[in-house]
Amino acid sequence: MAIQREFGAEQPSIPLGIFRLRLPFVHYRLELPEAIQGLFIITVSMGAIAANEQVYGLPTDDFYQYGILMVSINTFLYLLHPTFGDPVFPGWITPAMPLVIAWSLGLSDDPVVRLQSIIALQLEMAIIFLFLGITGLGGQFVARVPKFMKGGIVLGSGFSAVTSCFKADGYVATAPIAIIVSTAICYLLMNADWVARAAKNNKVLAWIKSLGMTPGLVVGYIIGYFITKEIAAPEIQGGIIPWGGYAHNLAHYTIFGVGFPPAFLWISAIPVCLMAYIIAYGDFVLAKQVAENAGKLRPDEKIVFNANRSHCIAGTRNLLMALFAPYSPLSGPLYAGGTFCVYERYKTGPEAMPSFWGDMLTFIIFNWIATMLYPLMSFFAPVRVLGLGTTIMVQAYGCGYVALGLLDSDEEKAMGFITGAILCLKGAVWGLATGFILYFLVGYSKETRARCKAEMEAEIAADKQFALESKAAK
Repeated sequence: MAIQREFGAEQPSIPLGIFRLRLPFVHYRLELPEAIQGLFIITVSMGAIAANEQVYGLPTDDFYQYGILMVSINTFLYLLHPTFGDPVFPGWITPAMPLVIAWSLGLSDDPVVRLQSIIALQLEMAIIFLFLGITGLGGQFVARVPKFMKGGIVLGSGFSAVTSCFKADGYVATAPIAIIVSTAICYLLMNADWVARAAKNNKVLAWIKSLGMTPGLVVGYIIGYFITKEIAAPEIQGGIIPWGGYAHNLAHYTIFGVGFPPAFLWISAIPVCLMAYIIAYGDFVLAKQVAENAGKLRPDEKIVFNANRSHCIAGTRNLLMALFAPYSPLSGPLYAGGTFCVYERYKTGPEAMPSFWGDMLTFIIFNWIATMLYPLMSFFAPVRVLGLGTTIMVQAYGCGYVALGLLDSDEEKAMGFITGAILCLKGAVWGLATGFILYFLVGYSKETRARCKAEMEAEIAADKQFALESKAAK
């Protein structure tokens, strides 16, 4: 029986500075709906295996030796966020993934060099997350980046996502019908206004919609396997994934086996790291807003989102993954689909969900358990390219509306478009250089400059106020 809280208070925990440790059966109970969803959400996680196969040139024999173990380690580290008080379902830095993959593949044909490039990039991500989280400077850094640059980076990510899927040897070429149908269903369920309105009066549709990308992936899998034959039959295996094979991974796919990345990789990774952080910062903003909105509907429980805490945990995950399972999708602060899924059920009231933490942690715990079950992992193994292709196309849609929402004036739209296009076609260095040149060459009109200055000052002030509130909440 979990410890009960007072009305309007935080769920009981063990205070550890800015962190709040919560243990199963002590501070929260496990919940059946999230346990079921956690078992099947691995259809999305499998996409990371396809990404790493592409970047590292993994031979087929190493798929189970490395790919599945990588997913399991990464999913286990997801637990760090809610276990230590961060009210999110963490995930990848998905919008940056096409840029990261293109950058790494463009560096060399040697898989070892590409692996070292991801190690260098992920260690740099760990450094920037930890530094900005510990000092509290993250919000001010992003606030000072011109809006057209932010929009251009996100737009470039969207462009890169689409081109990575539809180029001659892209993901869509592998299973065109399955990926297109899967993507279309995801767009419909996740973005169509009429579906959102209908779901308010239909519990079955609301539940399906709450599953995020999973319904689209399931339908795509069925069509690709039974109808178009684009997806191979799974080879079901029993037991637990082979953790004994991790010694092989350590020797061939980590910094301890391939060596420390050379200097040119660290230098090359800097602009990619900055772009990935700017993209990821939007997740911190979104997570804070989602938590605050849910709190207004659930006055019985106080949920505190602390950006510095989230930065530190995301940095720790990047550090551990860089050392023990280099991960090309990177480790970001938020998986929006999983987070929204839990918060939507949380809003229905304490009868359905006594505490936010029980459902969020149950979701991730059973997601991690699923990654260790060979029957589930082997069943979904053929869907990994479908999962990656669909994930990237869904992210492209999100990049589009987020980027365009950042671009207000005509000059911002034009400079953002050019920055994004060059970034997609020529890479991170060219993209950022183009943005800076445009900023000094074209600049803003007097009205736009005044508006952007006011917005920047308001964002910095809000970040400072939030930092003060976070300290007071310790």
